[in-house]
Amino acid sequence: MKYFVDASDDEYVWHLTMFRDRILDGEEEIILLEMKRDIGGEMFCQEFFDFPNACGAHCPYYHPCNGVSGRCRHLKNGFIGTGRKFRLTAEKLEEIT
Repeated sequence: MKYFVDASDDEYVWHLTMFRDRILDGEEEIILLEMKRDIGGEMFCQEFFDFPNACGAHCPYYHPCNGVSGRCRHLKNGFIGTGRKFRLTAEKLEEIT
């Protein structure tokens, strides 16, 4: 699955379907930057929408994957850019060189 950020507001990473919904809502085109998972890099908390300094039992949202201890199920991989840029319109998604 591919992930993208809006080039004009690169704060959040989304699937392509979210940007297609924006096109259906009336935007003519969106410039997107392709992203990929940063395996082994910073982790992202889905509950706080932030990169936590520490994660563990002190957090009110801590929910270990195995139900006892360990990595929290809300902790996900961060993303880094691939360097590829795309233009999304109602007709197509095309790479910009």
